Amino acid sequence: DKCGKAILLHKIIKDNSKSLVLLGENESDGAAQMLALISELKRYNVRESDLDGLCSKVTNPRLKLKLTETALIYREFENKIKDRFVNADDNLARLAKALFASKRFADTHVYIDGFSSFTESELAVVEALMQTASSVSVTLCMDKTDRGRLEFMPCEKTENTLVRMARENSVKLLRDVSLSAKPRKSAELAHLLGEYFNYPHAEYRAPVHDIQIFEAKNPYTEVCFVASCIIKLCREKSFKFRDIGIICGDMQMYSKYIKTVFPRFNIPVFPDRKIGILSHRIVSFLLSALEIITSGYSYEAVFRYAKSGFLSIPADLVDSLENYVLATGIRGDIWKKDEKWTYRSEVFAQREEMTDAEKEALEEINSTRIQIISPLLRLDRELCSSRKTTDKCRAVYNFITYMNLDKKAEEAARDFEREGDSYRAMEYRSVFNKIVDALDDMADCIGDDNVSNKTFFEILTSGLSQYEIGLIPALQDGVLCGDIARIKGYDVKALFVIGASDSQFPASFSHNGFLSDADREILNNQGIALAPSSLAQALEGEHLIYKALSSPSEKLYLSFPSENFDGDALRPAAVIQRVNGIFPSLGIESDIIETEDYIALSSPARAFNFLIRKLSANEPLNENYTAAYEFFSNSPDWGANLSNALAALNYKNDTVPLSAETVSSLMGNTLRTAVSRLESFSNCPFSYFMNYTLGAQERKVLKVTAADAGNFLHNFIDEFSKRLEKNEMTWSDVDSEYIKKE
Repeated sequence: DKCGKAILLHKIIKDNSKSLVLLGENESDGAAQMLALISELKRYNVRESDLDGLCSKVTNPRLKLKLTETALIYREFENKIKDRFVNADDNLARLAKALFASKRFADTHVYIDGFSSFTESELAVVEALMQTASSVSVTLCMDKTDRGRLEFMPCEKTENTLVRMARENSVKLLRDVSLSAKPRKSAELAHLLGEYFNYPHAEYRAPVHDIQIFEAKNPYTEVCFVASCIIKLCREKSFKFRDIGIICGDMQMYSKYIKTVFPRFNIPVFPDRKIGILSHRIVSFLLSALEIITSGYSYEAVFRYAKSGFLSIPADLVDSLENYVLATGIRGDIWKKDEKWTYRSEVFAQREEMTDAEKEALEEINSTRIQIISPLLRLDRELCSSRKTTDKCRAVYNFITYMNLDKKAEEAARDFEREGDSYRAMEYRSVFNKIVDALDDMADCIGDDNVSNKTFFEILTSGLSQYEIGLIPALQDGVLCGDIARIKGYDVKALFVIGASDSQFPASFSHNGFLSDADREILNNQGIALAPSSLAQALEGEHLIYKALSSPSEKLYLSFPSENFDGDALRPAAVIQRVNGIFPSLGIESDIIETEDYIALSSPARAFNFLIRKLSANEPLNENYTAAYEFFSNSPDWGANLSNALAALNYKNDTVPLSAETVSSLMGNTLRTAVSRLESFSNCPFSYFMNYTLGAQERKVLKVTAADAGNFLHNFIDEFSKRLEKNEMTWSDVDSEYIKKE
């Protein structure tokens, strides 16, 4: 799998780092780039020997260096896996060879659907099927009667390739079959689909009811608008949730808002995307433990591990320990020593003897420290006594078992199931299994190699970074949500295209990053065709837009935020401007000035928030908000919330003087102050109250500040004066001999 390949590539780059100029700078990034590039080379049937031949032809010095290093890594990788592992990237090549040797498909009719283009490896399989199967039928989304249209160019290019391949292999071409599209219920959507790619286009002059464009304040209010519209469709049009689909410009960003907003509207939704596991709590816990050992027990790694939630230590105890560590400057091997910590937590302690409270606090701190550090010391010993990768993998697995990480992951999964979050439950179970798989991959790929703890940590991190979790929908009736590249099978009545800003929709395509577009153009001129160029990918984007616009049969909603949460202005995507031009009467709705009632009152929770806003602003209530007020007043579930909210609105924060008893308990009967304190009171009474009455302070960190220097000098002069008084001397009696003596 990708994890095993990343592990192997990281080790290869590490071993050859001295001879690598570009890839040797960062092994982790280099492994990820090589993983993507080698997979691409495999898909397009490019061997390492082809790269060797190119090196002598290419004149660009940087591209020559890239090809040289790629060929070196590619060859090492092939040698490592030869006769040991099966590379999934070679499966299509093996399949093509096996098809020629098999007669199983002789009486078989093969149908290939859902493709707009093929890689070289996929074409090799299709070519083998053409020669071994009874017939091969390939479906392509295009218009045979109107050739050369922008949105169908990728499919037309694929058709030409397949026809040429058939003729070269003397395969009989059957008659083309054109499937007529099913009639659409919406004349507006039919007009849009027919005119979107026409230049110039025919305008739709009649009133528009089935298409809507919405400009939101930000992504959050945009998702609220979508949820409100979904509820309205289900209530008024009797739509099922499964009749509705959502396409996101930026799935990673919008999925967070969808997870937050949709449950408030009781809308079941399945986000169709893959999730990387590197930032997951379980993975972060394990990697933090390894980072502690490899970084020499750094402060950041220790407390990221301690705050993971998997140690069963109360958060307040961890916070107390962290405050103590910061105040005393504890770092490194001090964590590993057996002696109890007795360092004073004050930067300049004013008492020589510890108070009982300080001793009790130190006992608690040492107890917390032992709970945190004991499992780590055990892992540290096992890792340091191991040299081979296999032994280090065993040490990590022993640590996982000792910490009961499998049981804790299962407990977390069951908690999510009880809360009705089946996806998070599947996520926790999958992540733990991926960790074990990664350790198995390391043992299989580089188990006999000797590696340092630091290299082991880096390689394991590199492998885990390649894992993604794709969850299976657990909904019979739910809204399907994904990005535009994953819209296969979207056959819905209503489609929402959200995040349609010019920077997000359609999402820009990117290569693995090691070879630039200019590099690819040079290779293409030399006869090495890799992934499509930027122009070809732009045409593929137009085809995806066509598929998106053709998905809904009754309703289409397009929306975009006017700005992101950083306050940066966003412009609408070209699709917004194009649709608005085809439908001049459509216009753009917005919630920037005012939110429509049907959006604000679409769910009880949302309606309650908008009602309270209007009441707090003393705005008059229209009939819709008056009805909402009556609903909440008479509701057993919402009545108490409304009463509390109204009481809060009528609350007046008038200050009253503190009672004599309170003042006496805070400040005592005798006022003890200093000039600097009185100056502080004059500048800001509240600051004086917080600092000198309540004693609120910033968290102490061991470093000498200007205030610390002042306190030191103040304490020194105070102590010196007391000694003069004890010795019955005055300042005029002080000489250099006395100072040396003291």
